[in-house]
Amino acid sequence: MVELVREARIAAAAARPGLARVQRARPEAEPRRDRTAFSPVAFLSAQGVAPGLLLEAEAEAARLGVGADAALLASGAIEEDAFYRALARHLRVPFLEAPRLAPETPLAAIAAGVARLADATPDGRPIYAMAPRGPRIVALARLLRGPRGTGGEVAIVAPSALSAATQSIRATDIAAAARATTPAALSASGGVSLRQKLALAAMTAVCLATLAPIGAVGDVATILVGLVFLWALAVRLGAVLATMLESGASPAPALADAELPRASVVVALYREAAAARDLIEALEALDYPRARLEAKLVVVEDDTATRAVLAALAPPAWCEVVVAPPGAPRTKPRALNVALPLLTGDFVAVYDAEDRPDPDQLRKAAARFAIAPAAVACLQAKLAIDNQADGPLAKLFAVEYAGLFEALNPGLAALGLPIPLGGTSNHFRVGALRRVGGWDAWNVTEDADLGLRLARCGYRVETLDSTTWEEAPFTPRAWLRQRGRWLKGWMQTAMVHGRAPRRAVAQMGRLGAAAAGATIGGALASALLLPFFALRVAIDLWQGQLLRADTPLAFAASTIALAVMAIGPLAALAPATLGLTRRRWLSLFAWLPALPLYYLAITLAGWLALYEACARPFHWAKTEHGVSARRARMAAPAN
Repeated sequence: MVELVREARIAAAAARPGLARVQRARPEAEPRRDRTAFSPVAFLSAQGVAPGLLLEAEAEAARLGVGADAALLASGAIEEDAFYRALARHLRVPFLEAPRLAPETPLAAIAAGVARLADATPDGRPIYAMAPRGPRIVALARLLRGPRGTGGEVAIVAPSALSAATQSIRATDIAAAARATTPAALSASGGVSLRQKLALAAMTAVCLATLAPIGAVGDVATILVGLVFLWALAVRLGAVLATMLESGASPAPALADAELPRASVVVALYREAAAARDLIEALEALDYPRARLEAKLVVVEDDTATRAVLAALAPPAWCEVVVAPPGAPRTKPRALNVALPLLTGDFVAVYDAEDRPDPDQLRKAAARFAIAPAAVACLQAKLAIDNQADGPLAKLFAVEYAGLFEALNPGLAALGLPIPLGGTSNHFRVGALRRVGGWDAWNVTEDADLGLRLARCGYRVETLDSTTWEEAPFTPRAWLRQRGRWLKGWMQTAMVHGRAPRRAVAQMGRLGAAAAGATIGGALASALLLPFFALRVAIDLWQGQLLRADTPLAFAASTIALAVMAIGPLAALAPATLGLTRRRWLSLFAWLPALPLYYLAITLAGWLALYEACARPFHWAKTEHGVSARRARMAAPAN
C-alpha cells in the first residue's frame, strides 16, 4: 500500500481528453508561491461556492484542528459527491461515480484514499482512483500543476465510492475475517466439548435430584444448588453495597472541541426499516463535532427494505452505509466485525437501531478516556427503558434494567471485577478492541462474552454516567425470544470461558474468575434450577421436614435452603430498589411484588435457551424494533 501511495503522488499532464498523465514532480520545479496558494477548499470559489462559506469552513477547521474540507463536508453545506466533482473539474481529470478497482486492492486503500483501477491506459500505464482529503488535496493539486511526464493516470472519486468499491472487491475476505476475528480458543464456533456435555448432563441430573423422594439424594442436590445460589447472591449484594459506598467521583473535565479525539459509531441493522428514521434522528442529535465523527451503519446485503429506507433518508455525509457481504453466521457480532477494520476513530460506540443516547454521551466518553488508565478499554453507558407505557412486561423490564445499570454494574466496576457487557452503548478504545479480537461472530450474546474476554486480556470496564434510552419488548412472544437468545449466549459464554478453567482463573485472577462465574453461572442456575429448588423447599416445608432435620446432611440442606430463602428476596429487591430510587421512578415500586412472576418467566426462557443451545446454537432470534406506538423519552422523573 505504501508503494501504491508513493506511485500515486506524481505530477500529471493531459494525455487525451478526460485523463491526466502523472509522474513524480520535482520540488525545485514548483514555484515557491504555489506552496501556500491553495487550501483544501479554495478551489470551490471558482466553482461558484460563496467565499463566505469557505471562510467559515476555514475558521471552523482552525477551531477543531481538522482540514477545511472535513469541516465543510461535515457541515452539510456541500455534499460529498458535489465536492469531489468540483475538485475533478478544477484539476481537469475525470470523476468516477463507481470505480472498478483492481482485484488485489487492499482494505487499507480506503484510509489511504488511493487505489489502482482494474483498467489501464491503451499503452499499459496504470490508472489510479484517488479520494484525497485535507493536505492530500493540496499535494495532488501541486503535483498536477508540476512538470509533465509519462507516468500513470489519475481520476477522482468520492471517499464513500472508493470505500464501497473496495469493500465490494474484498467481499470474500471481509466475510471470512468477520466470522473468525476472535481466537478459536475463545470463540463459540467450537461448540460444546465432551467435558461440557458431561457437565450439562450432571446439571440436569442435579435439577431432577432436587425432587427425588430419597432423602439423601434430594439433600445433596439441594446443598449443591443452594451453594451456587448463595455464591451468586453474595456477589449481587457485594456489588450493591459497593455502589452504595462509592463516593461518586466527579465527572471528567470536559474537553474543548479541538482536544476531542476522532469518534466512531457503529450500528448493526437487520430488518430495521421501521426504526431507521428514528436512528438517523438520534445520531443527528449527538453533540460531537461532525468533522471528528463517523458512523458506520452496517446492513445485510439481502435486507433490501432497510437499505431502501436508508437510501431514501439520505444520511449525512459522516454516516456511511456499509453492506455486509453474505455468509454465516447471520449474527450481529459478525456485522460489527465487518465495520471494525473500517473504523478511523480513536474510540467507537456501539448502538442498536432503537437507541436514543444522551446527546453528550460521546463527549463524556471522550473526556473519561482522556484521563483513564490505558487498561480501561471500555465504558458501559447506562441503559433505560422509555416505553414503560406499553404494559407490564415493559415496566418489569424497566425495573430490571434500573437494578442492573444503576446498581449491579457500577458496583462490579467499583470492585474492579469483570462485567458482562450490555449489547449497546459500549464505548471501546479501538486499538484494545482489535487486540482482543473484536466480537465473537458465533456468540449470540457477544457483549457478555466480550466483557469477560477483556478481563482475561488484562483490560477493565468502567460505567459511564450517561443514559441510552431503549425500547423494551412488550409482548410475551417478543420478550421470550429475546430473553431466550440472551440466555443461550450466556450459555455459550460459560462454555467458552470454561474450556480451560485454570487458564481463565490465571488470567482473570481468583476473585475476578469467581465473580464472573457467579454472575454468568448464577444467572443461568437461577433461570434453570430455581423452580426445582423452590419446589423442593416447598415440599419439605409442607411435610414439616424443613425445620426438623434428623441427620447432619438434612441439617445442612435445611440450613442452606433457609439461607437462600432469606437472602434471595433481599438480593433480588436491593438492586431494583436502589436503581429505581436513583432513577426517581417512584411509580414503578408498585411492580416490585411482581418480580417473582417475572423470574418465573425467565425460567421458561432459560429452558428454551438450553434447547436452542443444543439444537441451533448460532440461530439469531431477531428482536423487532420500532413497534412501540407509545414510546416517549423519560426525560422527567416518573412519580
